[in-house]
Amino acid sequence: VASGALKQHFGHVHVNAQLRHVMNARPTRAEARRSERSQRHVVLSLTATRDLALALAIDTPDLAGDMQRAFDRALARAETLEDPGFANVDDPAQRFRLEALKQQIDDIRTRLITDLGPSLGVTVGFNSLDGD
Repeated sequence: VASGALKQHFGHVHVNAQLRHVMNARPTRAEARRSERSQRHVVLSLTATRDLALALAIDTPDLAGDMQRAFDRALARAETLEDPGFANVDDPAQRFRLEALKQQIDDIRTRLITDLGPSLGVTVGFNSLDGD
């Protein structure tokens, strides 16, 4: 019973936080908004990253299959957005669709770091000599 109440409370907090994000939306900050290519850039980026990830995962077929499915889902969502310039990000329904896409992209990024990188012998690190 208590865990149900906590879930309900934190679910409410999450919804309120999402509404604050919608109220603070800044559609004029979207990349390539004036040319209405924001959505297209997301699709192109996902496609190129997918191709690279699958090429790198060629020796790990299970991982490659998982990555393919994750990218396919994200690309399908990105391609069905009806707002090429992300101008309607201040609309709660549109914002929800964009946030869902962002979550899928974040999940892919996590998989790249935690699964693909180590399978290649690569880890995330910091090099103080690289000039950044």
